Amino acid sequence: MFILGIIGLIAAFLLLLFNLKTSYDTQGGAIGQNPVFGASIVQIPLLVLLGLGLIDKSGRLHLEGWHYLIIWLVLAVCIGSLVAWFGNLAKPRKP
Repeated sequence: MFILGIIGLIAAFLLLLFNLKTSYDTQGGAIGQNPVFGASIVQIPLLVLLGLGLIDKSGRLHLEGWHYLIIWLVLAVCIGSLVAWFGNLAKPRKP
C-alpha cells in the first residue's frame, strides 16, 4: 500500500507539472477560460488524497477524516491559484 501511495503522489506531481505547462502554453485558455483549471482543482487533489489514503492505510501516516477535507480545500485553492497565475504569466510574454 505504501508503494502505491507514493506512486499516486508522484502521479499527482507530474500531472501538476503538465497542467502548469498547458496553462502557460495556452496563455490561460481562450476567452479568459483556463481549460486545465477545472481538471487541476479536481484531479490533482484526488490523486494526492488517494496517495495519502494508501499511505495512511499502510500504517505509516495517521490522519483523521477531517484532515482529508482540509487538505483537499488547501490543495484546490493553491493549485487553482497557481494554474491561473501561470496562464496570466504567459500573456505578456507570448503575442
